[in-house]
Amino acid sequence: MTTKDSERYNLRKLRSEDVKDTVVLSFGFFGLGFFIPTYIYIMLSFLLKSSIPKWILLGSFYSELIIIAFLKDKILFLFEMTRTAIGRRTPYILVFGTISSFLLSTISNLLTVDKNLFSLVFLVITFNFSLFIYALSLLGMLEDRKNYFNQRLLSIQPMLWSVLGALWSYGYSVRLLTTDSNSKIVSHVSLLFFFSVFAVAFLIVEDKKYKVKLSISEKTEIYDKLQAKKTPWKVLNKSPQQILSDELAKVLLYQIEFLLPFHAWYLLNIRKGISAEFEAAKTLYFFVLGYVLNTVLVSFFKSYSKKLELFGPVNIALALLIYATTFTFSKIGWISTSAFLLGFLVCHQIQKRFGYTTPGIVRFLSEYNSNNEINRPKFHPVNLLGIYVAVILTGILIDVIGVQSSGYILGLLIAGLVVIELLNSRAKIKNKQQ
Repeated sequence: MTTKDSERYNLRKLRSEDVKDTVVLSFGFFGLGFFIPTYIYIMLSFLLKSSIPKWILLGSFYSELIIIAFLKDKILFLFEMTRTAIGRRTPYILVFGTISSFLLSTISNLLTVDKNLFSLVFLVITFNFSLFIYALSLLGMLEDRKNYFNQRLLSIQPMLWSVLGALWSYGYSVRLLTTDSNSKIVSHVSLLFFFSVFAVAFLIVEDKKYKVKLSISEKTEIYDKLQAKKTPWKVLNKSPQQILSDELAKVLLYQIEFLLPFHAWYLLNIRKGISAEFEAAKTLYFFVLGYVLNTVLVSFFKSYSKKLELFGPVNIALALLIYATTFTFSKIGWISTSAFLLGFLVCHQIQKRFGYTTPGIVRFLSEYNSNNEINRPKFHPVNLLGIYVAVILTGILIDVIGVQSSGYILGLLIAGLVVIELLNSRAKIKNKQQ
């Protein structure tokens, strides 16, 4: 029996419980994908308008990098050791999902005050912590529900429904910057997410083995396994060029959320003298559209994927050229188009290092991976701290030098990727020739 025949056979063997779990988990990932972009948008709006130093806001906005670097392994260990009457994942999903839903509305209301800085920073960090634990718990629930018959079907759910949720949410959340009823829109998003949390928590029944108290031998076994998988505080054995290329890609992915909108805001507001918050937010929306379109093409057309791999450095160089034209041709339509092309042309280079996901989602789904172990993203503490420092430094530059610098920083990041990718491509050609 061939592999494809075996997969079809496995799908025919799905139980009604497997189908139900797949549907509920899909709704859970859709809710998460729908939830995160709204959070990104309300923080983006505040970044554009607030007089608070940008490095403070960015430091709290990206605080999950510190959480992942210092607490991820400890949280995973806690998950494995947890056994309750309702399971090991369900309590975390229910508690931290509910907290995240409540905090988004609270943050949205607090942003309108712009006075209590300590409360704002504390709430944003708490939100990031809660949402990160919820995302890890949701992914853990998915892994627990996999069996021989449904593992292929379940493996595609995080990518598929997170992308669909993000696309819908990015389009829906643009209204946040064009309406006076921001709190009403945020409450709608929070309510949908809240329903998805409760659906996963109450409609999926965890295995009985997760409801029985652990024995000493089981605790020892879990501890030994997690120690073996523990993320080391050292960089992998890679070439300096490869390390720099990976880190530039990560920095670009994280900073694209605020550098692109800031660049558009500068070009339209400063140069054109118009209110440009809506158009600035749209640049991120169009970037995501381009990013997702390329993701779909890479996923379903192997010939396209191979050609994209071959012309990767050329694509990035073209993206850099398109981006550079916006400094002299600052038209609203062209800025949106260039953002779309930038996402479309650069996305595959980022995907090679992170797996298939959308900007924003990757921040809270750090444990997401495909079936291919080689493509599994690696998050090393030192690297994450380096990204966090880069984000803070960019915020300081924006405060000290001005918004215009943020646009040039993004250009330099892309230029750095071009140079490194070209050097890597040249090295690969030499190795093949030898």
